[in-house]
Amino acid sequence: MDFVQELSNRPSKARVLEIVDMILDDPSMVKDLMTYYFEHRDRLGMIASWIVSYVARKEPALIQPYYSKMLEHISGDVHTGIMRNTIRIFEDVPIPKKIQSRLYEMALEFISDTKMPMAVAAFSITTALRIAKPYPELQAELKEILLLMDTHGTVGFQYRRKKALKELASYS
Repeated sequence: MDFVQELSNRPSKARVLEIVDMILDDPSMVKDLMTYYFEHRDRLGMIASWIVSYVARKEPALIQPYYSKMLEHISGDVHTGIMRNTIRIFEDVPIPKKIQSRLYEMALEFISDTKMPMAVAAFSITTALRIAKPYPELQAELKEILLLMDTHGTVGFQYRRKKALKELASYS
C-alpha cells in the first residue's frame, strides 16, 4: 500500500476503516503505518494517527510495542489531531503498567492546560480515570484537578468531568 498516496488524499472514514481492515489482514503493514505516524507531525501524521487509533482498538497487540514511543511523540510539537487520536486509544485498550505513570501524568497535564484542545482534555479525563481507579491516592489527585476545572471547557469536557467525579465519589 502506498501510505503517502492514501494519507495525502484525506481519506473518508469509510476508507480509513478499509485501510484498517487491510492492516489487520496483513499485520506487517503496521511498521509502515507507524513510520508515517512518527515521521509526520502535521496533517499526514494526524491521518496516520487516526488509522493507528482504529487498529489499536481492534487489535491492541499490534500497536502496544509502540506505546512508549507514542507517548514521547505526543509530548513534542505535533498536530493536535495526533495528540487527540493517541490519547483516545488509551480510553479503550489495556494500559501496560510500564507506561501508566507517564500516561497518567500526561493526561493530568492535558486536563489542566486551558489552552489544550477540548477533545484532547476530555479523552484525557477518561484515560486518567482508568489509571487512577485502583489507586486511592491517584483518585484524590484526579478529583482535586477535576474540581478546579469547574468553569473550563466545552459541554463535552464538562460532561466527562462530572461523570468522572461521580465515578470517583463511588469509590469512596
